Amino acid sequence: MTDLPYVWRQKNAYLQFKGYKCKRCERVNYPKTLKCIECGSEELEEVQLARTGRVLTYIVNYYMPDEFDRPLGQGVIEMDGGGRLMTQFTEIESEKDIEIGMPIEIVIRRMSTKDGLNYYGPKIRPLKKEEK
Repeated sequence: MTDLPYVWRQKNAYLQFKGYKCKRCERVNYPKTLKCIECGSEELEEVQLARTGRVLTYIVNYYMPDEFDRPLGQGVIEMDGGGRLMTQFTEIESEKDIEIGMPIEIVIRRMSTKDGLNYYGPKIRPLKKEEK
């Protein structure tokens, strides 16, 4: 997400967190696609995605351009109820704060800042033990 027109066009996917479930194979696709990534069907229905899930894989970058937070954790998560998302982590200090399979929630946070403008989108926040 790099500009406001793009964010506006994708507001259902990024801000309201909508996915698209295939009527043929029931795969949940995110973000919106013209065809199901599993079976190729064009019969997709909009569904509300869960804002919780589990970490499938991740990486932590300590050397990033100035517009990004450091360290910058990035991960792929499987959302509860279906759908996968690759995005940045928030509220982490190091790779010790992330584990494969750990529960997370998806929140809207600042993704980066460039030329004095903040860009927002979905980020992964690890759930603390008392929140599970």
